[in-house]
Amino acid sequence: MNSRRQATLSDIAQDVGVSTATVSRVLANAPGHRAGKDTRRAILEVAERLDYQPNVAARALSTGQAPLIGIVMPSLAAEQFPAIIAGVEEEAVASGYQTVVISGGRSNKLSQVAAIQAIQTHHVSGVIVCPMDAEEDEALRTEAEGLPPMVLVERPIPHPSAPTVAADNRNGGWQCGQWLGTRGCDRALFVHSSQQNFPSIWTQRSAGMTEALTATACEHRNLFLDDASSLSEYFRWLFQAERPGMCLASFFSLRRLLRQVSACDLDLPTSLRLCGFDRAVFSLDDVAAMTALGHLDQLPHYVHYSGQEIGRQAARLLLQRLENGAWSQQTIVVPVS
Repeated sequence: MNSRRQATLSDIAQDVGVSTATVSRVLANAPGHRAGKDTRRAILEVAERLDYQPNVAARALSTGQAPLIGIVMPSLAAEQFPAIIAGVEEEAVASGYQTVVISGGRSNKLSQVAAIQAIQTHHVSGVIVCPMDAEEDEALRTEAEGLPPMVLVERPIPHPSAPTVAADNRNGGWQCGQWLGTRGCDRALFVHSSQQNFPSIWTQRSAGMTEALTATACEHRNLFLDDASSLSEYFRWLFQAERPGMCLASFFSLRRLLRQVSACDLDLPTSLRLCGFDRAVFSLDDVAAMTALGHLDQLPHYVHYSGQEIGRQAARLLLQRLENGAWSQQTIVVPVS
């Protein structure tokens, strides 16, 4: 594998003695560019000598098609993933790119490395990926050298082979814990669907909640809905409290939570203070969810972050890498509110 650094627009500009913008316009054959014939010839000669790979605009000119950015998400059903895709598309289209999207992950039996390899058949310039679990994350780490430039989203722990863009999950968990604490909760559960799903996300959210609740002397535990042996014990422990609180790592777990509470012959207490991430839009015919939330003394509290902003930031980072040949940042944290 050739490890020589790919020539960039900056390399050509420095060699010729012109600005990077001039090089970009000449190679793109942009209408109205003012470079003289001698300058244009020099730029083209240096680009050929340095074996410069044509950038997005030049490739679009030669193929008649806009170049592509690949997007690999674990699912297209959950609300936050289409929002991320929308943010990527907004930035990509503004820079002359189109996007191609594929759903890949353990949930649909197509590994994300396989999904990226499949998306490469479209000759994508780079890829934006949301790894779902530790196994997929390790596969991406192992295969990174054979993959196109890649940005990981919704992954708050830095990755050695690709920059990351994620919400400030720890701070969001802290905000949930503080909300429960200020409402006098004496016991609280942090609930997630599985230890295997997005471990780097739920651990950060749980750590933030733990920090806030420890300061208020509120007892708290973690509960995973795929741990059938603990469900009844933990639900009863919580519901016996005078002022129970619950934080959902994602409100998309609410339907499953309600089914399992019912299977334990229990109901959510009306005094329950419920908070969490990823506000789900329940349809009016989702009677169980609407009824359960309607019976609570207080409406749920949602921690919000913009999936669209995560997508925008990831696209900007990737586009800068494609333009300049180097990553401008390794980690971007998007605030929550």
